[in-house]
Amino acid sequence: MIFALAKDNVTLFLMLTEKDVQNIRGGRTVFVDGRQLGKATFGRVVVSLHKTDKAALDIIRRSGNPVPEEFQAPEPGPNEGRCTACNGCIPEPLLFEGKCTQCWAEEAKRLRVQRN
Repeated sequence: MIFALAKDNVTLFLMLTEKDVQNIRGGRTVFVDGRQLGKATFGRVVVSLHKTDKAALDIIRRSGNPVPEEFQAPEPGPNEGRCTACNGCIPEPLLFEGKCTQCWAEEAKRLRVQRN
């Protein structure tokens, strides 16, 4: 998932890939982390679906909006940790042995399918 503020600072581009949609269908929640927006606010969200992240970035570039050379995930905040499986910033009480509950659920489903 890619999200970026347009140069007008009013529009947020939320660009999903096929993999993101599969993750959402599997029960994973995706969200825009306000720390990455630098306290900016927006009044409009443009949601789109693309085959790859590269295709999504090309759309942003063609619209005349800047695209950073490198995207960085935010550092975990107070009382947060990073899931070792999905790399998400998760509240510490929701991590078990370094993984979030959603990643553990996916692991359990995978193991159940392998046994059958």
